[in-house]
Amino acid sequence: MGQYLSKIGNSFYFRRRIPRHFSHFFQNKAEFRICLGKISQFRANMYSKNINELFKELIIMLQSDTNDKNELVFRYTNQIHCYSNKKNQTYTVQSGYSLSDLQEQKEEINKELHEKIDTLSYREKRKLLEDLGLFEKLIHIIDPKNDFAQQQQTITPKKANIALKELYEIFLKEKRAQSDDDIADSTWRDYQSSYNDFIYVHPGAENKDISEFTREDFRIFVDALHNHLPKSRTKLAKFKTLPYSKLKDIELTEDEKLAFDTKKKKISTIKQMFDIAVDERYGYIEKNYAEAFVLKPNKKSKKSENPRHPLKQENLQKLFSSKIYTTKKEQILKHKPEQYWIPIIALYTGMRENEICQLYVEDIQNKIISTGETVYYFDINDDKD
Repeated sequence: MGQYLSKIGNSFYFRRRIPRHFSHFFQNKAEFRICLGKISQFRANMYSKNINELFKELIIMLQSDTNDKNELVFRYTNQIHCYSNKKNQTYTVQSGYSLSDLQEQKEEINKELHEKIDTLSYREKRKLLEDLGLFEKLIHIIDPKNDFAQQQQTITPKKANIALKELYEIFLKEKRAQSDDDIADSTWRDYQSSYNDFIYVHPGAENKDISEFTREDFRIFVDALHNHLPKSRTKLAKFKTLPYSKLKDIELTEDEKLAFDTKKKKISTIKQMFDIAVDERYGYIEKNYAEAFVLKPNKKSKKSENPRHPLKQENLQKLFSSKIYTTKKEQILKHKPEQYWIPIIALYTGMRENEICQLYVEDIQNKIISTGETVYYFDINDDKD
């Protein structure tokens, strides 16, 4: 719900504090309050946005050298009250204004807003609400004790003066300093992929000041990971040339969606980037909104998975008594040695399949131990692929 919007019972209200030095223009009230009525939250947000713009403009005008400030307050407040649902709303009529004129103005505004809302698609309505949320976060109550130039400094959120792409470089530098060359190449690729996905979902984000990212930006990114970003997005022809605005309209199959661990890595990388921005050594921002979106293991899905069981002795005997290990052994070793060796290595070491498949002959090494024996072993490393 908007910053200045509240709900009492079934009715929405716009409420905003009146600067103390201007309260005498508002019958010495401390709060400007207007009932919007029993309307949808979407319309309430729309009305609240427009009212807030008028109210903010009125306060700015009151700080200027305008001569007739009472007339100014009258014109703005009557325009604001056109959004009220109260039929018996009373107005102080001045300078030729009439109640019928105000009622016509109210009906015209309501009709225009309703027509605009009704023609929007679901996605357009959602985008508009997101924009409203961002807009309201930039609005703060103006302090009349300072002049307008000073207020602008407090109204505008403090800039970190560092773009996202610069933060990413700092993040990589920190990782290199911590790693002592122990981080695998695949991990660096994961970092790059996560960053690329984030700026893909938010075009232009790489040049955006990091203080401007909101909780909603991270929610959108997590939603994209769950529902819109496919596996191998940059490799598959049907996906790699599409902007995110078009990609998110494509309904992915379950097989095309990212695996849970992949999604977890990506949001974790973004969180770690912004953790550095919060770190006292840098102090670029005060809060890391990505922290709330770190994914946790899905316990239900893990319980539903079929547990893995080792092969029974009889099945092992069948496997290693097959033609691969008997009558066709020589042929297999010559043309398809992986079919012969992978099951044997798996049996004796328990290595993962992808680790075995990436082995090279030079990864089989040996050394002489204290007893004088020569021991052969597999050297699992990041060389080659």
